[in-house]
Amino acid sequence: MHRHHHDTGADSHHHDGHRHAEGHLDAGGQDSHHEVSTPEEERLALIAYLLDHNRQHAQEIEELAQTFETKKAEPLYEAVAHYAEGNAAVEAFLGNMETGA
Repeated sequence: MHRHHHDTGADSHHHDGHRHAEGHLDAGGQDSHHEVSTPEEERLALIAYLLDHNRQHAQEIEELAQTFETKKAEPLYEAVAHYAEGNAAVEAFLGNMETGA
């Protein structure tokens, strides 16, 4: 089993065999928990963190796919496309929440 860890410089925990940071960093590397004031804002910050996390995984899968023969890697490229589709939906959700739509 492959274990993957993203060092965020914050305390972290494991669940479902995966490690997640307790202090979620925003795009500027700041601990977003210090700026979060409501439960909804905290959930939105977590979703934004997970979106970035998924983008990183998609990029890693695509890089690994490039190490295989094209025909054998097709399922990996399909998975990356699914990541992109899902990430776009999450990004749209976050955009709608930001604008109040």
